[in-house]
This record gives sequence, C-alpha cells and structure tokens, in this order.
Amino acid sequence: MNPSAGTPVCLTVSSGLKRRSQRFLYSILPAAAGQRQQRHDRSTRQHLQRPSTAAPHLNGVNSSVPSPVGALRREMSSAPELTHQRIKGRSRFYKTVTIREIVVDEAGDEAEAASAAAAAGDNSPSWEILLDSRVLKTPGRRPLQFDSPELAMAVAAEWDAQDTSKGIEPAVMPLMALASTALDQVASDREKTIATCLKYLPTDTVCFLSPDPDPVIARRQRQLWSPLRDWTEEALGIPVATTTEIHRKPQHPPEALARARNLLDSLDEWGLAAVQSVTMECKSLVIALALLFRKTTVEKAFDAARLEEEYNVERWGMIEGGHDMDRANTTLTLTAASTLVWLRSASLRPHSS
Repeated sequence: MNPSAGTPVCLTVSSGLKRRSQRFLYSILPAAAGQRQQRHDRSTRQHLQRPSTAAPHLNGVNSSVPSPVGALRREMSSAPELTHQRIKGRSRFYKTVTIREIVVDEAGDEAEAASAAAAAGDNSPSWEILLDSRVLKTPGRRPLQFDSPELAMAVAAEWDAQDTSKGIEPAVMPLMALASTALDQVASDREKTIATCLKYLPTDTVCFLSPDPDPVIARRQRQLWSPLRDWTEEALGIPVATTTEIHRKPQHPPEALARARNLLDSLDEWGLAAVQSVTMECKSLVIALALLFRKTTVEKAFDAARLEEEYNVERWGMIEGGHDMDRANTTLTLTAASTLVWLRSASLRPHSS
C-alpha cells in the first residue's frame, strides 16, 4: 500500500478472508475457548455453592496419585481473566469490521499522531479496527492500535466471527484479550507484570523432576524439559537447578532472578503480555520464554507443560470435564501467545525506556 500522506486506508474483512479466518480460529482456538468459558462458569457456580470451610477442589487429577508438579501448578493462580468480559452476551451491535492504516505526517492531527506513535513505539504507521464507523478501543478506553497489519486483521477477524444469535463471546477472542492486557495492564505497570513472571522461576515446572521410578516419565522429562533448561542456561548465562522434592525449591544461583528480570525488561508490553499469559498457564517461565523466543513449538510447549498430567491420564484414565478442559485451556493460551508473536514481528524488540 502506498497511500498519499495522511490518507487512512480501510481494508474490509472480505468474505473469503472471513471464512479462512473462521476456519483457522475454529480449528485451534474457539473449541478450547468455549471449554475454557464452560470451566469458568462451572467454577463460579461451585465457588458460590461451596461452604467457606470446604477444602479446595483439585480439578482433573486422580486424588490417589500424588503429583508434585501438578500440585504446584494448582497451588498457583491461573491465567488472568480476559480484560473484555464486560461485553459478554451482548448482542452484536455492528455489521462490518474493517482495519484502517493511519499514516502520521507533519500536517496530521497532533493527538492522533501522538497516540499512534505511542502505540507503535515510534512514528511508524499503525492500524486500528473499526466496528462500522466506530474505532475499537480497549476496555480501559485506550486506543487499540497495532504496528502490524497482520495482527490487526487477526483481531478484526475475531470480532467479525462473532455470532449475532449467541451474542459476543470474549472467550473466543484470545488475541483481543492479549492486546487489551498489553495496553491496559502491562503498559501501565511493567514492574508488576515482570514480578508476576519472576515468581514462577523458583518453582518452575521443568525444574521439578518426578521421584517416580517409572522410566517412562523420566525419559519424557529428559526429552522435553532438558532442552528447555539448556536454552535457558544459555540465555541467562547461569545453570538452572532441579529437584525431586516437592517441598524443596531448586537452588538456582543467586543472580538468576536478576538476569531473568533483565531479559523480561528488554521486552515491550506486547511481548510481556504474551510471556505472562504462558507463564501463568504453564506455571513455567522457562517454557514461556522458549516459546516466545521461538526456541520451541506450541506442540512441544504443550507436551512439556502437561507432561505429568498426561502421564497420569495414560495410567489412570481421563476425567471428563477436567483433563479435557485443562488441555483445551492450555492449547488456547499457547496458540494465542504464539500467534501474537508471529503476526507481530516487533513483539520481542527491546523496550525503549
């Protein structure tokens, strides 16, 4: 595209692109997101019905099988709620979804130029989404602007895929959720986001080796976890410790947190939002960084995050409504974060302070 200076360019989400986007989204995201929403609703009902003195419910785990990593994962909080849940169930209030390129020039509006430059981190062109003629904003009422037309188109496709009969379903808009989190939460408090990610390093999933003598799980841990720890050691320049004791944290070198902090601080708000999402879902900063720096794939990250749970499923069977929903939620989180990084080539660029 070579628009004249200051001329917005509108790209309508065509019916062909809409069909392709829907096939993509419904093949890897909404099935997971729908189950994620069901689990959220069910958990809410259980919470309201449960007496305050009741013991916490360990969802999806055979209670007769102790699971060190699984126990740690459940003790920590789950992924943050979607930042646009307030519109859940609302009837679709728009007919068309478009994206518009905003070219900032000297003669352009100063306010628009400032907001576009802030969103892109410089004076590069940025893109925004229009619902009919209205500019889409974050739940925090901030300008929702992208420095990648591909990512803008993907988020627009999520909005265009909303079904009028069912109402708007935020659970099937994971990229919108990440974008809102990046701009509403991470950008306003980077330190809180970094601290949230860092607290998982001392209890990282891939650092707790199973004491089970079964050679199958030991072999899988070597195959899936060792390469991730090796890459982390190379990235941080220090060894990553392991342990087989559930009540004993691995003894990482004293400078481990400081070096991990420096690595996280080099990311912009988009990269941090993606890292935080994966870290909290997998209970592993190591897996999150490897995925976001493209040192592993979504499939391998999934296998690494759910290694022990899937091992227990093989031995004891799957709990319907538990293991299957956990799988769906992990798939959704990993796929959305990875998609954001791949569609936004600048997502891992150094943060400009």
